[in-house]
Amino acid sequence: MVTVYRTRSGKFVVHAVRSPDWIQKGPDGKPGGWRTWLGLGDYTFVASTGESTLEVVDTIDELREKLPAELFETVAAAARQPAVEDLDI
Repeated sequence: MVTVYRTRSGKFVVHAVRSPDWIQKGPDGKPGGWRTWLGLGDYTFVASTGESTLEVVDTIDELREKLPAELFETVAAAARQPAVEDLDI
């Protein structure tokens, strides 16, 4: 999952979270099939750890390299909109 934020100074923050993956492996090291879900055979569950990254870029052009094309187009369109002003009422 990738989330993009915009700071008060106009920079962009990209927060990417990758969740852990779980796979079943047999004694030969190959991924298990349907038998592992039924508990048949000598299989083990292996997990890879998740990771999270946070990157700050100064311009929309630098952001292009960090995002998938579709997400970049969405963020770029939002960045062209006028800024929202919070009213202290």
